[in-house]
Formats: sequence, structure tokens, C-alpha cells
Amino acid sequence: MKEERLRVLKLVEEGKITVDDASKLLEALSISASMDEEYAADNNDFEKKVNAFAKNAEAFARECGSKVEGAFRVVEPKFRKVSKTVLSKTASVVDDIAKALNESLQNMNNDSCCNEDCCCGDDAANNCCEDDACSCDCTCDNEPKEN
Repeated sequence: MKEERLRVLKLVEEGKITVDDASKLLEALSISASMDEEYAADNNDFEKKVNAFAKNAEAFARECGSKVEGAFRVVEPKFRKVSKTVLSKTASVVDDIAKALNESLQNMNNDSCCNEDCCCGDDAANNCCEDDACSCDCTCDNEPKEN
């Protein structure tokens, strides 16, 4: 800033600018200098605020991480227990479905045994199963052929 003032005075001495112009330039330099000082102070204040915010954010992040970790420690065993229960119940339901399907298939096989082409009925001697014995547990009105 001092160099600029000396340069303005040198221009007046050389007669390149008037005293009035020099006065305006020196005033502008003065205003510019005060603005630079304000900016520097504001910038310094801003940096302090940013640094304080960063420290607070870091502390907050550590605290949140600690709380999440603690919550996970509490929830994890419960989650594992629930997962095992769900798995067990699902396996039980699948077993029940498999049993029901097997029963349905057996009933279908038994029902097919009691038709005209099997060994049940009045014509059992003529229309018997391949091994000449009724292998089903027919529950039809006619008695199954005895072995």
C-alpha cells in the first residue's frame, strides 16, 4: 500500500496528474486498504468458524458412530434369534406342506385303485392288479381282493 501512495506522489511531482486527481487516488487507496483489512478480519473470523464447525462435526460423528455401534451390539443377538425362529417356522411349514402333498398323492393313488380296472369289485378275479393281488387299501364300497 505504501508503494502505491509513493507512486501517486511521484506522478504529481512529474506533472502527469493534478493534485486533485492525486487526492482522489489516495482516498481510493485508503478505502481499498480499509476494505482489505476488513476482509482479512472477516476471513480470519470465517476460518475460525469453519474450524470450530469441523471440530464439532467430528465430535458429533464420533458420538453417533459410538451410539450406532452400541445399538448394533444390543440388536444383533435379537436379530439372530428372530432369524433362527423364522427359519425354524419356515422349515416347519415346508414340512407340513410336504406331508399334505404326500397324503394327497396317496389318496389319489388309493382312489385310482377302486376303479373298474383294479382288483376291487365283483369281477375281482378277472380284473385284478398285475401281481394278482390287490396292493391298495381300498375304501370303496366293494371289498378288495384278498391275497
